Amino acid sequence: MQFSGIYVDIDLWHRFIDTYSESHIQIQNLYDKGGINQKQFRSLQQEITENHFPDFFIQEVDCGTDLISIV
Repeated sequence: MQFSGIYVDIDLWHRFIDTYSESHIQIQNLYDKGGINQKQFRSLQQEITENHFPDFFIQEVDCGTDLISIV
């Protein structure tokens, strides 16, 4: 079996990077200014990743056919 590549929606990727980065910058600024402690900072990081952007992370890779399906 040979694969030539995986298609990436560049517009979607850029929107994700912009939004994801901005979220982390905001909580980093809050932490740096003393608005939250380290435990709260870590908790917010985890919440952002798990709850706000689940559609952007690979949930499953199906390699059972000649095509790779990433869901």
